[in-house]
Amino acid sequence: MPPRSILTISIPPFFRCPISLDLMRDPVTLSTGVTYDRCSIEKWFDDGNKTCPATMQLLENFELIPNHTLRRLIQEWCVANSSKGITRIPTPKPPIDLGQVKIILEDIANCTKQIENLKRLRAAATESPRNLKCLVEAGTPTALVSLMSTRDLNTDTANSEALEVFSEAVALLLMLPLDEKTRKLLAGSRHISSLSWLLSKGKIEAKITAATLLENLAADTDVKILASDTKRILEGLMELLSGHSWPSAVKISLKCLLGITRCRRTRIKIIEAGFIEVIVELLPGADRVATEQILAILETLSTCAEGREIITQHALAIPMIVKNLLLLSDIATERAVGVLSTVCLHSPDEAVFHEALNAGAFKKLLLLVQLDCGPRIKNMARELLKLFQRIADDCEASTPSYQIQSL
Repeated sequence: MPPRSILTISIPPFFRCPISLDLMRDPVTLSTGVTYDRCSIEKWFDDGNKTCPATMQLLENFELIPNHTLRRLIQEWCVANSSKGITRIPTPKPPIDLGQVKIILEDIANCTKQIENLKRLRAAATESPRNLKCLVEAGTPTALVSLMSTRDLNTDTANSEALEVFSEAVALLLMLPLDEKTRKLLAGSRHISSLSWLLSKGKIEAKITAATLLENLAADTDVKILASDTKRILEGLMELLSGHSWPSAVKISLKCLLGITRCRRTRIKIIEAGFIEVIVELLPGADRVATEQILAILETLSTCAEGREIITQHALAIPMIVKNLLLLSDIATERAVGVLSTVCLHSPDEAVFHEALNAGAFKKLLLLVQLDCGPRIKNMARELLKLFQRIADDCEASTPSYQIQSL
């Protein structure tokens, strides 16, 4: 999209791309003589079209010839209108070709300027969809996966260069579309170990990229793969959650943690590592998405007796769960009802019910069953209301002055 200020300025028609109608940044000309912005016409061809969009003429030659004269005129126009907020378009770099990529990948495999070459490929990937496609065709994903398995990381934890190499490799992998074969390779225990090592020892940016790739793998494959190095993964996620103020670090940590909770045998480890206490403390200042993620994690962990015990013992947990009923979104409400239902229905301690009632649970649940919500939420809300009413009746029988405070 062009800068906002351009929208208020009359752009010469021949400076606009016939496809996007935006100011051209890298004008290229087809054999038909019509000029387009490179990004737009490449997408047109990638979608399977074989014609010139303007003339609909069937093309035999798909060569894109840079229109240097037009680009220079556009740049001069941008400079002339700089006082109106127009930014001069940068001179585009020539697209990378298949041969170049293969040479770079060979250098990386031979440990020649690995960091420099990986950064070069990352820069190329951000420049255009064509470059991204070229990287994939050259076998970059497979080469990066191979790179991650060439070193015994357990004996190399202090090597800062190795950390940077792996950080660049993982960051580039996240930019590339990965086929099923590549994902299966990444799901191997050796590669999971590499990612957990980066998550544990890398800089903040590297930790975030490692957590992102781990979350992607957990979402697309059998989540049990992460059990091969759960301890180190959890240590890295805990550091991201509690040791940094970066919103992106907290966001991806919660997302990755939610993916890991799908595996039953890792839930106890998550609970024992202290994650319930940490994420409950995040609830007061969390936004909608983070709140939904935290409540979803608590709902899953509450299926374990150990998880329910910690939730009931934490002074902030029940009040915050009740607070999020009918507050942010339908998803948050459903998750909150799920946690409250599981905890209360399995708790032998009546103090939990009184805490929920004092936080206003009865009134909110009563309102919830009257709203147009899903049957699962309504059923859980009804069961909780019956339970709360029974507890209240028992208390009133023994202590006549007892009242449900929220009514």
